[in-house]
Amino acid sequence: MLSAAADFAGTPEPGVLLRHEALRRFFAAFEKEVTAPMALGDGEALSFRQLFRRQAERLARALLDGAPYESFRWPS
Repeated sequence: MLSAAADFAGTPEPGVLLRHEALRRFFAAFEKEVTAPMALGDGEALSFRQLFRRQAERLARALLDGAPYESFRWPS
């Protein structure tokens, strides 16, 4: 968890920094979250990272080739 005050350090200017060990825990948790597969409702399972890439590729096709842009919609 990142809620402990000891995980943060003050800075000379207004603000705080996440300490090194807390930053390592954060990135480990982030990586676990973005790589975990999730069901999309149509039998397909993708991670957030794969969904981000798919959307970037769709946007690129729309901008470069004039293809219609199809955004991702959460399954109902």
